Amino acid sequence: MLAKPGGVTKCETTVTMSQISDISDAERLLDELEVMANSDVSSRLLVTQALSSIRTILQCQATQLNMTLASGNWLTLGQLGDIHPSLKEEFQSLVGSKRSVQDPLYLKVDEFSCFLVPLTSGDNVHGFLVTVFQVPVPADGVSTVHSVMSAFAEVLNLRFTRRRAELLSENWLHLQRLIEDIFASNSIEQSADVFVNRAVLMFSAVRIGLATKHSISKHSSRMVAVSGNSLLDHRSPELKAMGMAANPALYEGKPVMRQSTVEPANGSSLQDAPIDENGCFENLIALPLFNSTDAKSIRDQAIIIEWKNRDSMLETVPILTHFLPLLAAVWMQNRYRLRLPRSLRNWSESRKQLTHGIFSGSVFRWIVVATIACFAFWGLMSPAEFHIEAEGVLEPIERRSIFSTADGYVEELFIEDGKVVKRGEILAKLRSPTLQLQIEESIGEIQALTEKKNGLRIASNQLNPSASDIVVTQTRISSDLLLVETQEKSAKKKLAYLNSENEKLTLIAPIDGIVLSKKLRSELESRPLRRGDSIFDIADLNGEWHLATRVADRDAGFVRKFYSDKGCTVDFIFQSVPDERFQAEVYYLSESLENAQGTGAYLSVLAKVESKIAEKAYIGANANVFYSCGREPLWYVWCRPILETIQRRLWLFVAPGAGSNPE
Repeated sequence: MLAKPGGVTKCETTVTMSQISDISDAERLLDELEVMANSDVSSRLLVTQALSSIRTILQCQATQLNMTLASGNWLTLGQLGDIHPSLKEEFQSLVGSKRSVQDPLYLKVDEFSCFLVPLTSGDNVHGFLVTVFQVPVPADGVSTVHSVMSAFAEVLNLRFTRRRAELLSENWLHLQRLIEDIFASNSIEQSADVFVNRAVLMFSAVRIGLATKHSISKHSSRMVAVSGNSLLDHRSPELKAMGMAANPALYEGKPVMRQSTVEPANGSSLQDAPIDENGCFENLIALPLFNSTDAKSIRDQAIIIEWKNRDSMLETVPILTHFLPLLAAVWMQNRYRLRLPRSLRNWSESRKQLTHGIFSGSVFRWIVVATIACFAFWGLMSPAEFHIEAEGVLEPIERRSIFSTADGYVEELFIEDGKVVKRGEILAKLRSPTLQLQIEESIGEIQALTEKKNGLRIASNQLNPSASDIVVTQTRISSDLLLVETQEKSAKKKLAYLNSENEKLTLIAPIDGIVLSKKLRSELESRPLRRGDSIFDIADLNGEWHLATRVADRDAGFVRKFYSDKGCTVDFIFQSVPDERFQAEVYYLSESLENAQGTGAYLSVLAKVESKIAEKAYIGANANVFYSCGREPLWYVWCRPILETIQRRLWLFVAPGAGSNPE
């Protein structure tokens, strides 16, 4: 039964957390173990210390460290305590079916509780740390056990990862030479001797042998090659013992690992290494020689590796899973090659030598250099499409700006940001104190002149006809009356003009469209206006669109030459949609260069854009516009900026037609 941490079912008989040692001791033991992992302490002592610490902290029955193999089996690097054989078989089947599982596992078999924590490197699982309890662990203790085991697994994985990297770095060149020597062999026997004698140095072993299934006797094996022995005596007890050690790997596909319980003293000679009664070294590993891509391809052969002591074996084990599958693949390919007739192999080798001799000569090198130079010259002089690139802005063609018609402020606002308006709709009402004062003054002036005119008329009617100066008085009153009427007429014209200006304070939409603004109300409420100030814009988004581009002065000549006729098209891409390319039709080029903002002269170019294309972007979207300006030599297309810089600096002249600006 397999369960994730925290998902264990309760049992009648369980272990209580009081039976587990103080977890705080784990920090001290982990610190000590990490110091050992980063030092030169042997892997044997490190593994023993780690397993002993786990067993002390968790008070478990047994703990074990295993390394997984590409064939789906594993090797036990260390074990403290007894583990029931049925549990080992369950572990083996579990690891073989779930080698990609990187999460801690909880297994219950009969009355035993087992925990498996993987040792990982990236997405690969290199081994498992196993702990076995005599009775089930309570649900609240599963996470604690997993945490302790994961911490120890991380420290062990740190050591093995470092050691694996060191061994790979030290032996990579040896591996390459071994592969070359295997392929240089002329027979399977010779390649087998090369294999075992060179692999001894790579794996720091004292003896390596290759075994194969016996062609006559079933369930027995014979040695193909043994390091240090050019002539094999198959009747010797040592070779027979090595063959017997390889039988489980050959016929069952199971690895064999033996570890000596007695370690020789430091500095001891090879004669002091532990050897069994048959002459085999007690520190031994026998593995099926499998290929990582096809585990059954060479199951009829096995490799036996023997070490002087357990320390050397545990130090070398981390690279077995990396080198053996590669060596197996090389061995298989070489076996296929050696099965070919000798004449065919000799012809292949002679052909390689002949080809190598021809292609390594100095004449050939000069021919290659000259060919490359010719192709390069031809490529640089061949015509290529020449484009001028400029930045453009997407805008609706029908767009109107609304300006302030007088000095003042907004009295009433009838629109909001983004509102759709119709032509003739009232947008806002402005109020101009200055204009209002002028209107009131004009009205007062007209009233005064009217009263004065009425007074003169009354005075004219009240003249005494018999008075001697009646003619003079009547003439004076008539002239004054004429002057007042003229002034009144002028004042009324002024008032009519001021009233018309006052009517202009009511802003009306000139076109159908949408209001383009940002925070319009808050901006206008606290902002005084001067006559001619732009308040907001109205654009017709349903009408036609265009790209407004500014072509730099240095490129204006090319664009004028190739786009003088209306109706020419340009390619462009929106910076917000860079994976699509569109076309626009040029309909306007400015007659002269402009420099509105004083940042540099430019040529203004307008190009119509279809509405369905404009829908893919937004108003004000930036675009990169490409003007096709004929064909120029490839070297000029690539080096034009450098060439023009040199021209400006040194006053060089390039004739038209060789890439110069046509204007």
